[in-house]
Amino acid sequence: MSTRIPIFVCLLFAGLILACSGGKTIKAPVQAEIAPAVPDPSLARQERIDNATYNHFINGSIFEAMGEYYAAAREYAAALELAPRSSQIRYSYANSLYMLKDFAGAVKQLDKIKEKDASEWGLLGDSYRALGVYDSSITAYLEAVKFDSTLLNAYYFIGAYYQQMDNVDSAIWGYQNVARLTDNYQAYQQLGNLQLKAGYIKEALKSYNESFHRDSTAINLRSVLGLSAIYEESGDRQKGKSFMEYAAELAPDDLMVLNRLFGFYQEDQQYVEAEKVGRRLATLAPDDIGIARRLGVIYFELDSLRLADSVFSDLFERGDSHIITYYYAGQTSFRQDNLPRARELFEYLTVSADSVIDGWMNLAMVYHKMDSLDIEIGTFEKGLKYMRSAPDSVVLMFSLGAALERAKEYDRAIVAFEEVLKIKPDHGQSLNYLGYMLAERGSRLDYARKLIEKALKIEPENGAFIDSYGWVLYQEGNYKRALEELLKAYQYINNDPIIMEHIGDTYRALGEHDNAFKFWQKALERAPENQKLKEKLSR
Repeated sequence: MSTRIPIFVCLLFAGLILACSGGKTIKAPVQAEIAPAVPDPSLARQERIDNATYNHFINGSIFEAMGEYYAAAREYAAALELAPRSSQIRYSYANSLYMLKDFAGAVKQLDKIKEKDASEWGLLGDSYRALGVYDSSITAYLEAVKFDSTLLNAYYFIGAYYQQMDNVDSAIWGYQNVARLTDNYQAYQQLGNLQLKAGYIKEALKSYNESFHRDSTAINLRSVLGLSAIYEESGDRQKGKSFMEYAAELAPDDLMVLNRLFGFYQEDQQYVEAEKVGRRLATLAPDDIGIARRLGVIYFELDSLRLADSVFSDLFERGDSHIITYYYAGQTSFRQDNLPRARELFEYLTVSADSVIDGWMNLAMVYHKMDSLDIEIGTFEKGLKYMRSAPDSVVLMFSLGAALERAKEYDRAIVAFEEVLKIKPDHGQSLNYLGYMLAERGSRLDYARKLIEKALKIEPENGAFIDSYGWVLYQEGNYKRALEELLKAYQYINNDPIIMEHIGDTYRALGEHDNAFKFWQKALERAPENQKLKEKLSR
């Protein structure tokens, strides 16, 4: 007769605090097939014991059932004296010692059992764990689940142990078995966490979905966030955002959740929705300068310039010196036509972040609006000295060339555009700008045509480039071909007065005065202040 009571101490799901005992670490059979449950082999043991031994064993079982573990231990010890080879009695004695917190004594007794079954290995694992000898504990639990694949608490400990040891694959194996044995959302959540950490994205997605379907309330927020992250990373941004919106419904005061949702809306340019979340964040975290700065940017994007200016002014009073604050505060002032303030803010950027192109470009833009062309040119020239990347240098050099052309400093403009082409020979805008500038002046027309032809190879359907090509043909006297190209450009861009004027000029050169007047009139409607057009129409 056997009254063996297998004891497994309940393990906390995700918070086991394990400490290395210095012993040998045993690896779990990662992703191994799960062994089928088999009957406890101890039940098949036929142990012949005399009546005295039997009475001590029965008494021990009764005391144990009553919770009288001291008395039970005495009876089991007496029975063991009479039958020292009985595995059943030794297990029961070890179990009573375990219940008395004599874990070392329990280990000593269990070590004497040569052929252990699931219960004995499990109790040995419990005892070593209680002693803090975790490597020996894990070895025992791994042996236990070979005999019985339904030992839930053993798998809990295996998963938690290997998670603590950062042996992720073995931890996954443990929690896969936990999930197999229980319908608990936490098991699938923890499994998803581990699979995500290991880079098993499809498996993690499945686990989080299993967890979410078992519990979609706020208590399972982690699975919702996991699903959002996976869908976003896999390219289904809309689904990722939807799960983050749901997370915000579950946890409306969670700063991490609201911050990420704020980011979704901001990146997707959903500024109205972003403003609502941003205001909520600012209420929950009024001292967070970063949140205030992002909210100010949203107000700017919504063209709520007064609110944006108020936020940025407050940030400056609070000592914020972040370049993003200066940049958007400068943009806000520029849009409000507060050019002196915009100039001050952008000048700060050119000093505090001199290698960042934005400060220089925006400062030049301010001078352009102030009609300070010489200072605008000087700003581009100065900024070029600080550029560290070729793409930024190209942008500033091109802008310098355009400013020099407006200032009628054509020779210097040519040098600027050709400098761009040295850095980036396929820069279509520079090829076209330089070619058109030369064509407009009737200078080096063969070179100008080759530049524009090269630009057209890069962007064959660019209406502005086609217009430039037509104009260089006009300057060469090839009016028929010029008209073909200019009318083609007009098909791409039918609201540009320059293209209309070019077409009118070409019709006049071909002697078609009615068509010439028609296109000059269209051009004047688009550019009513153009004196040259007025003169052409008055002739």
